[in-house]
Amino acid sequence: MVISMKQNALFANIVGLLALALTACSSDTKLLKAWSDDTYTRGPFRNVLIIGVSNEPSKRKMLEDAFAKAFKQKKVSALSSLVIMPADVKITKQTVESAISGRNIDVVLVTHLVRAEEKTFYSGPHPSTYRSERAFRQNLWQHYDSVYDYTQDPSLYKKKRSVVLESNIYDVKTAKPIWSIQSETLDPKSANEVIQSLGLLIIESLRKEKLI
Repeated sequence: MVISMKQNALFANIVGLLALALTACSSDTKLLKAWSDDTYTRGPFRNVLIIGVSNEPSKRKMLEDAFAKAFKQKKVSALSSLVIMPADVKITKQTVESAISGRNIDVVLVTHLVRAEEKTFYSGPHPSTYRSERAFRQNLWQHYDSVYDYTQDPSLYKKKRSVVLESNIYDVKTAKPIWSIQSETLDPKSANEVIQSLGLLIIESLRKEKLI
């Protein structure tokens, strides 16, 4: 299992991006995509190794410790990779296998940043309620004028910071993926807030899949 330097850099970028995402709104983390291997029969998980893909040890530690705590609260043994591997050790198949030897690790959870960007959301009333029923019977130009009114109103559009993370779980014996999600957090106040909310989302998703 090799994690590229590009992925390391991507995850590290989340720190600076999140520091700029200070808003009056609370963050909202939701599930974008979810996948699990229906043929996997060795669950539920008992011992999980957690790897946060980052070239900044402090931020990697924050993620791994938070996820480990979330798992342990559900009576699942979880271990931060930094506990058994120094931060400067490159994560490869050999280093991971050596580090987990004799530890009865079932699966490895890897989390990395997919993207962080500013998105624009329409925050006004839905077009079907914004206009009267009569508007739907208007001719082309009447309809265009009514639509133009609300599409050009800047007060009806809000910008939010979007942070998308991907978390994958791999079976130790086969190295094959057995579970994966992508999550999006809007307007996060801090990196820690994203990590905490994502940890809860991961636990809930695994619980629903009966993997923990």
